[in-house]
Amino acid sequence: MNKFIIKALSLIVLFIVVVMILIFAMPKDNNSYFSEYRCKIHLLESVAQPRVIIIGGSGVAFGTDSKRIKDSLNINVVNFGLHAGLGIRYPLEDCLEYIKKGDIVAIQMEYENYFSGGNGGPEAFLPFMISTGWRKTHNLNIYQWENIFGNYIPVVPESSV
Repeated sequence: MNKFIIKALSLIVLFIVVVMILIFAMPKDNNSYFSEYRCKIHLLESVAQPRVIIIGGSGVAFGTDSKRIKDSLNINVVNFGLHAGLGIRYPLEDCLEYIKKGDIVAIQMEYENYFSGGNGGPEAFLPFMISTGWRKTHNLNIYQWENIFGNYIPVVPESSV
């Protein structure tokens, strides 16, 4: 029995190691939609104050007219919207270090973020992390890590009694 347990655990560990190697060794796609995140970080670093920072998903990215806001308020605008599947927590925590006194921050959450705890979903997190070179992984919580690796770790379903 002990040999079986050791072999089973070895197989599970080997599986996890192979998946981790494949995921971390995967080359970045510099032409993906998620690679635009680096440009948004650059805007946070370089756009002069005073400024309005709008954080959200694709509704912000495609539905906000930054030029019109800038022209009407006479204030710089940083559109920090990308993809609702990332949740609101990751982009918000990532841009906190760039927010300065005098900045106006507008958070425009997508509907699904009210039900995911702001942690996003598994369909977007893994491609996003690969595309951004695993940026700020130290800020991820357990739910975000589950979004990254949850589809690759086998789960035993609960049996109904």
